[in-house]
Amino acid sequence: MGELILLFFLILLLNIVDSIFILRYHQHLYGAVCWNRWKFAIRLVIVVLAATVMIFAIPAMILWGMVLASSAWMGAYQGGKKNKVLFQVVLISLAVLSFILSFTIAIAFFKDEITIGIFTILASHVIFAVMAETTRHFNQSVLVDLPRKMWLVLLSIPAASLICVPAFSRMVALNGDNASGIGRNQVIILFAVFFINIMVFYLFGKFSELLSTRIDAAVLKQQIKMQEKYYLAVEENHAKVRLLQHDMRNQINAITTMFEEKQMENLGQYLKEIGGQVNQIEKIIVTGNSSIDTILNIKISELIGYDVKVSTNILLPKGIRMDFCEATTLLGNLLDNVMDECLQLPKEKREAKIQISYTNHIMFIRISNPMAVAEKQLPLKSEKTDSELHGFGMKSVQQVVDQFNGTIKLIAQDYLFQISIVLYNV
Repeated sequence: MGELILLFFLILLLNIVDSIFILRYHQHLYGAVCWNRWKFAIRLVIVVLAATVMIFAIPAMILWGMVLASSAWMGAYQGGKKNKVLFQVVLISLAVLSFILSFTIAIAFFKDEITIGIFTILASHVIFAVMAETTRHFNQSVLVDLPRKMWLVLLSIPAASLICVPAFSRMVALNGDNASGIGRNQVIILFAVFFINIMVFYLFGKFSELLSTRIDAAVLKQQIKMQEKYYLAVEENHAKVRLLQHDMRNQINAITTMFEEKQMENLGQYLKEIGGQVNQIEKIIVTGNSSIDTILNIKISELIGYDVKVSTNILLPKGIRMDFCEATTLLGNLLDNVMDECLQLPKEKREAKIQISYTNHIMFIRISNPMAVAEKQLPLKSEKTDSELHGFGMKSVQQVVDQFNGTIKLIAQDYLFQISIVLYNV
């Protein structure tokens, strides 16, 4: 009985040590926990105790059982679910490989079963701790979500290790008298598998850089296209102004003639036509901030072109500290979302309200539009099929908001979508 209690506390001690390295691994990848400190501490204690009981009942789960149980506190960190699954599988793979490598070394150099068991337990925890710490030198952050195809490629590495290496270990164990010879020859293979698993972090970084480059190129192309549209729109409206100036004398003469001849009905219709032309010119938004004016005019023109009724209330002074890239990312993505939602509605229900104001270096943005569904789950996810270049809209918006230490509030219910943004020191 005393031996069982001692064994239980030994497993508990090992799990506590393992949890320290696991927490360092998670904190390096995802940053500080976002749960309440006491809530996280209670969850941590419960997980460690549960893992201890589980391993005590099934000794073969020592080390990797604690890593598996640590998945219970993954919700305490920021980051996408796909990334958490990928790097948790990598951690489990490192734990299993540490145990198998320790066992392989033990049977290669020792004959006594007790010595083999003690060496395997102690060495596996040391190797695991070293490998978990080594990952800190291969990646700085995993808060970027990779597309599914890239994610599956990386996930296949630790998944294949979890399938193939235990099978290899079983082959070694079943060889009986030749096990030590096989173990000596194959230890290098296990080290190679370790290296391949750790390279997942390096590959993740390279995939992220590649994805960022493609997205930046797409954004730059979009910016150039918007600038071209804006200049064409400005030139078109200037042409309308010149045409009105050229025809002004004839129009005044025509109005005077109709008035003198009391052709009131014709006069009213003629004035409406002229008023329509003037209204088209006045649709151009001019705040004195070229980057903001460019994006708003392009996107509002596109909305109007799709029969979206747009109402604006934009009051901004000159000198807003927002460059063209930031304006494109923020306002372009927000109004693209409005466009996507309105196109799902019948023409008579397409509507968008844009309110932008400014006071004491603080910019307030509120954009609302009707939805095709009664309610949407937040945070929003892209419904577009191109997963590599879409689905980053709201994340890009969030990045710009963070640059200005701002806040975002979303409402998506009662068939209404509304986003409210506050930016500071603009």
